[in-house]
Order: sequence, then C-alpha cells, then structure tokens
Amino acid sequence: MRRQAFAEVPPRVEYALTGLGQSALEPVDVLCRWAEQNGDAVLATHDGHDR
Repeated sequence: MRRQAFAEVPPRVEYALTGLGQSALEPVDVLCRWAEQNGDAVLATHDGHDR
C-alpha cells in the first residue's frame, strides 16, 4: 500500500496499491469466485456437526 499525504487544510491522504498489491488481485479474485460458487456446499458439510 502506498500512502501520500498532502499539506492541505483539511488534511488529505491518498492510498494506492503497490505493484506487489496489484499482483495479488487476480489470485484473490479467483479465491472469492471459488467461495461464491462453493460456499453452500462447504456450509452443507457442516450440517449436523459441532462447530
């Protein structure tokens, strides 16, 4: 994460992903889509089991 502060009133700060952060977007997106597609099945395996 890159942070840039500006000497203004009121104070202003902007944040942006670094190249490393950008490189994580695709794998995180794939994991989120997997969770959306399989979440119900994962939860169904827990039915009847102690949590």
